[in-house]
Amino acid sequence: MRRLPIFKLQRRNLQTVMVTGAFLLVMFLFPTPRQLVEAPFRDIWRLGVTARRLLAFVGRDARLQYQNEQTTAAKLASVDDLTARLNTAEAEAASLRAELKLKDPKSSFVRVPANVLMVSEPGHAWRMHIDVGVKDGIKEGMAVVVGAGTLIGTVEEAQDGRSVVRLLADQGTKIPVMFLGGERTRGVVVGDGGERYRLTLVPREANPAANQILVTSGLGGILPRGLVIGAIDTVADDPRDPFLTATIRPEVDPRTLNVVSVVFEKL
Repeated sequence: MRRLPIFKLQRRNLQTVMVTGAFLLVMFLFPTPRQLVEAPFRDIWRLGVTARRLLAFVGRDARLQYQNEQTTAAKLASVDDLTARLNTAEAEAASLRAELKLKDPKSSFVRVPANVLMVSEPGHAWRMHIDVGVKDGIKEGMAVVVGAGTLIGTVEEAQDGRSVVRLLADQGTKIPVMFLGGERTRGVVVGDGGERYRLTLVPREANPAANQILVTSGLGGILPRGLVIGAIDTVADDPRDPFLTATIRPEVDPRTLNVVSVVFEKL
């Protein structure tokens, strides 16, 4: 019996449908070679996008932190600058008061101007030579000041027309001092041969602090009261020592001076 052509056609169509369906199934379930190639790059691209966003977030946070730190640093610098200016103004005011006291016609103190002849090199012995002496009324122990009343040393030796000044940094220096605005002697300034001074024998109840201004106390009656010495730099607290010590910043470098004044009391 012969098969009709229509059955052959249906069978051929069925095979075509099955092949097509199988092809589509394979295409759906399995990636193409192109997809196999593109997939790793697509993952890398997505990872790169994620990393870029993360870095942008971290960078933005870092910038904000940096800006905050810069703002804080600027504020601290402003506070430090203001503190330094206030301390400088306070020292200048103290020097001015000392100068007004020395220039007061009713004052018992006299100022004798002098030219600086020589200043010794830094070391154990700090000395300055000036061109006034005994003939000008200069005697040992008198105060030598600069500017408005800043003490730089005392007369160590007076000759006829010149004198030798022991500067405060010299190891032989011992001057009773008090805090600016105080009434009692709060320690003794001594030289250590360097470019700064030391404050010793400070009672613990005095509570010395950085940037406090020290002036002469006048104890002993030789040096005028209220001459500026300098400002406290750092305070050292040794629990084994009944007293405190501190380093002092000088108000002026004596090696830069050309003119000074010797101060003494009228007879």
